[in-house]
Amino acid sequence: MNRSVTLAPAGRSDHELIANLMQLYLHDLSEFTPEPVSESGIFEYPYLDLYWLEPERHPFLILACGETAGFALVRELEPQVHELAEFFILRRYRGQNIGGRAANELFMRFTGRWHVAQEEANVPAQRFWRKVIGEFTDGDFSEERSEQPAGPRQVFSSSGSGRQQGES
Repeated sequence: MNRSVTLAPAGRSDHELIANLMQLYLHDLSEFTPEPVSESGIFEYPYLDLYWLEPERHPFLILACGETAGFALVRELEPQVHELAEFFILRRYRGQNIGGRAANELFMRFTGRWHVAQEEANVPAQRFWRKVIGEFTDGDFSEERSEQPAGPRQVFSSSGSGRQQGES
């Protein structure tokens, strides 16, 4: 099934939605990280509010056929250098290339250098990002060690005209 995928900038009114999705995302990541839940049983993400306060942070909703399918948080580390801080696709939408298509849209929207890091133990994420970035760049990316999170980090450039996934 080829669902339409939309990358929508998240407004302040989307904060609660992304905060709720963040709990699902951090729960998924808890398989690979030692982060505990708080005393009230939630996962803490101290940077979320900053995405609506600091101009170098960009929150997005990922929609599949108009339905919420996930979110992406992008940080501009310096002019023309971007970091994919967080990226989440709900389980029901995984395996349908929705994440890959949303990632491609992000890479084309923000031109310049990109950094995409994964936890050392999160092998499924590493496979996903190597595939998506490899297809986007036609294999023209490097991989280095990231300190935060500790694990691999893919580094590449986007001119805003990467090859769309699924095209030949």
